[in-house]
Amino acid sequence: MKKEANELLEILVDISNRIRANRKIEVFKEELKELTIGQAHILQLLYIGNGKTISELAKNSCVTLATMSENIKRLENLKFVERVHDKKDRRKVYVFITEKGKKIIEAHKKIYLKYLNMLTSALNENEKKVIKNVLNKIIELLKNFK
Repeated sequence: MKKEANELLEILVDISNRIRANRKIEVFKEELKELTIGQAHILQLLYIGNGKTISELAKNSCVTLATMSENIKRLENLKFVERVHDKKDRRKVYVFITEKGKKIIEAHKKIYLKYLNMLTSALNENEKKVIKNVLNKIIELLKNFK
């Protein structure tokens, strides 16, 4: 089992590295190159559930408050997010995705779908189904870890 786990780890690391390297290929637009993968993740979190505190975002992203604050500052400078103080408690600050940020996420999704279609075009329907089933099983297993 240890050998299989090592092989799986090597494959996952290789896939991750190749995806990161491929962010430079033509399929990705210029505006996405401004974002780190972590910043794109933050925008995705806000796109799905808008209006989160920096601490909620940090917890969901498994980063420190300082790291999240720096990322939010950069996203704010790019006009992808905005901070809004709670009207009842001014100490509480919520982060919201802007229309510009939403457009980036929607463009990001289209680009990744194009990328995934490009990658999966060499697979037959059965292979695609197997990959989907394995990934869903991994998600279910990960839900049990806390």
